[in-house]
Amino acid sequence: MDSPLQLPEILLYIAPYLTHQDLVVCLTVCRQWNQSFTPLIFHTITAQEDWSTSKNSPSLSSLIKNAHSVRSLTLKTTVGLTPFLEKCTRLKTLVVHGDIFSKQQEDIWIELTSLVRRNPLIERIFLGFQRQHSPSAAFLHALVEACPSLKRYESSQGKYEDQEQVEALMKVLQQIRCASTRYECFTNIPVDTTRTFPHMRELTLKDAKGLSTQSQVDFVSHCPNLEHLKWTVCRDTFFPVQQFCERVPAACPNLRKLQMDGCGIPYPSDLSRIVNSLTQLELLAFCGTAIFPRTFRSMERHFRTLRSLDVVDCFSVKSWMVQATLEGCPLLETLKVPYLVMSDVEIGKPWASLRLKQLHVHFRPTAVCGQDFITQHKATFRALGRLTELQVLDTSTFDPKGPTGLQYRLDLGMASLETLGKLSALSVINTRQDIEDEELSWIMSHWPLLTKLEGTFHHDWEQHEMVTKKLRARGIEVPDQREPDLDCDIKPWAFDHSNDKEPEDEEMDEYNEYDDEGDDDGYLYYYSENEEEDDESTGDTWIFDQAQDHDTSYSDDNNSDIDIVMSSTFLKATPRGGGGGTLRRSTRLARRTRAYYESEEFQSTVPDYYLESRECDTNWRHGEDFLEGDPGIDGGGGGELEQEGAGAGGSKGLGRAGLGADANTEANTPLFWIVIPPWPSHSGLSSPSPLSSPIHDVDYNNDNDSVNHEEEDGSGCEYSSAHSTSSLTRRGEGKIMDSPSSPPSNPDSNNNGNKSNIINIVMEMDPEPETDAPSPQASDRSDESVQWWSIAQNMAIWGSVDYLGLEGQWDKVAFALGLKPIPRVMQQLEEEYYRLRELKDSGMLFNGQDE
Repeated sequence: MDSPLQLPEILLYIAPYLTHQDLVVCLTVCRQWNQSFTPLIFHTITAQEDWSTSKNSPSLSSLIKNAHSVRSLTLKTTVGLTPFLEKCTRLKTLVVHGDIFSKQQEDIWIELTSLVRRNPLIERIFLGFQRQHSPSAAFLHALVEACPSLKRYESSQGKYEDQEQVEALMKVLQQIRCASTRYECFTNIPVDTTRTFPHMRELTLKDAKGLSTQSQVDFVSHCPNLEHLKWTVCRDTFFPVQQFCERVPAACPNLRKLQMDGCGIPYPSDLSRIVNSLTQLELLAFCGTAIFPRTFRSMERHFRTLRSLDVVDCFSVKSWMVQATLEGCPLLETLKVPYLVMSDVEIGKPWASLRLKQLHVHFRPTAVCGQDFITQHKATFRALGRLTELQVLDTSTFDPKGPTGLQYRLDLGMASLETLGKLSALSVINTRQDIEDEELSWIMSHWPLLTKLEGTFHHDWEQHEMVTKKLRARGIEVPDQREPDLDCDIKPWAFDHSNDKEPEDEEMDEYNEYDDEGDDDGYLYYYSENEEEDDESTGDTWIFDQAQDHDTSYSDDNNSDIDIVMSSTFLKATPRGGGGGTLRRSTRLARRTRAYYESEEFQSTVPDYYLESRECDTNWRHGEDFLEGDPGIDGGGGGELEQEGAGAGGSKGLGRAGLGADANTEANTPLFWIVIPPWPSHSGLSSPSPLSSPIHDVDYNNDNDSVNHEEEDGSGCEYSSAHSTSSLTRRGEGKIMDSPSSPPSNPDSNNNGNKSNIINIVMEMDPEPETDAPSPQASDRSDESVQWWSIAQNMAIWGSVDYLGLEGQWDKVAFALGLKPIPRVMQQLEEEYYRLRELKDSGMLFNGQDE
């Protein structure tokens, strides 16, 4: 033997590090290498539909000759492959795609059944259907009888119409460790879930239609050794939260990993209950739901054992939550979150998650230049430098025109990352980078295991291409990037001047659908986000603003000018304005709101709407003072942080907060109204009297520093407004509107002045006992109740969901509210409804009578 490389054991050790093309080259080196590497070439075979004519596919004779080496087989066709399949006897993985069932003969299951019986070593089966096929009972029986090594069975989009099939499937599931069913349909078949599945360790249930949620809970509860659960209930199916919390934790004491995603995610409040019911979770992954503070507190119970957390596709994930996670999870190895404000890293405690191997987070600086910009970068790099086990670092964002992100520059402290010797992949997509030769040399010398780097590396495209070329020359994979179009005026998001956006929000492929030129209802839509100032305060908000000139308004029956904008629209602390509010997404009024106020339905159903007014707090303080407090509870804020005259705060409660304006404007709380509908008779509360006189007694000219005026009647309803004595900045348009120095002495008189009012619908609903059942439909309520629900709650999505019975049908909800049913709108309607449900469950929606 002339060389150790002639030893088959050495060659087999090297082979996994070679690409398929490298293995093909190795076959030609010598006879011994050919014999050693040939089994690896045929280890994994995919039979494409055009295998017989494709130059990249081996010949049939070659397949037959090496069939004994095939361990993983993917079939997209079996035409002409029968001689090869008959020689395959050592398969461990079999994957069958859906096209094979629709394009081939009906006896395909006979051929697959024979294949399975010839391969007793099979460990994994994956079957992909097209909603019209399913495995035959004979095939499933063959798995039970001939495949004792079977550990994993996965099926997608199958349709089960035969009881015998389901019975055979249950027998398969009783002997395997991992099962996955995705988008399966069980047509009128009662599934016996009384069996136990003692070997089941990992279970995926995704949109099992026709299988009741009760049956799914029963199934999960009969897996006593279950460790990993991935569960998504169909959109139109009620999630059995109470049953889950009562049965699953007791029946599955070893459950340590929980993933819930997609459209079937439970309500945020229900998510808290689920997380609270489990103990010592090691993996948590959610998407498509909101992570409220209550939900996060539930997750904190598992920080000591948590190894993986993925909430990157969730709403309302705040920077302080991410920082707290890094400070409190010592065993964490994988973290995927939307963003982390760098100032939180700077002032926060040292991270305890020193075992991190994968970190996906977009770092946001709160300064764009200057000393703060530098110190925040250095603090962030120091924190990252302590993660010596890190292998994958992703600091990218979805927004190509969003915040600058973490900049990898030596003068900003990048040298602190010299300890990341195990780093293999880095992503900086959509972040501003200025990597020069000095940084490039540093990367190549300090990260020897780096194999992939993606993103745009310099604002100068030629420099980016130069860096890309050098990286590829060193064998580092660099995906191609498109040169940015600097002349393009179309921005990727509906935006305000801050041009900021949450990374988890969808790309606006439907941007043009929101263009105001195609709208005939006179409303513009703005998607507003600027969380560098205060990451706890608001999040994204919809702004529904009139497209006409700023002095355009309309009159209701009381002839009072009303501009249909909600007060919590102005939640952001920006240089152009801001203000208070309590719910970030509770005020997405429909386009139809204005027409609804003018409609006969509104006038006939609720003839007595009560408008009261009061002076809001006019004691101007720093905007920072108003941005403190629990998110979703305290209102207030407006203007730049730490700037005088930033805007007024408001009282706690739903929407009772001031409206800020330009930071340099004094006394800038504009007039807004709180509209309270009458109480239904079944609430047990007396209805308030018709429009009462205190509205005439309000001192609109009061210029004292601090004036609070509240009126309550027998029902406990509260009415409030705030009055502005100066101009304010309208968001979205950037125009200045003049508010009157004093309102008309008679609210019923006609007003032609340029006044900006804000309607704030306060949903003072009657409390109902907490239950897991869905909200009653209209048919379950009295006539007065129906009126109450259809008007008061419809203003904030609730009515169109519960009253119309459209929960889960967000496209119809969008139509009902006059919105276009595009994915992003439907997703936010769904999120809004869940937010209101949580507030209702927590009692925050009923506190008007208690204040």
